[in-house]
Amino acid sequence: MELLTLYEVCDILRVKRWTIYKLVESGKLKGYKMDKEYRFKKEDVNAYIESTLIK
Repeated sequence: MELLTLYEVCDILRVKRWTIYKLVESGKLKGYKMDKEYRFKKEDVNAYIESTLIK
């Protein structure tokens, strides 16, 4: 299991960190709070990307 930082997810999705916070709050992206920082499973980020693709 690979964990990504908030900034790594920002780079992957090409969005600002506030967008990531909104995605986590809305439940669209699963994030895990460790101490004061979020961490994200790489497979959760990939699942979010796949869910946003037009089929």
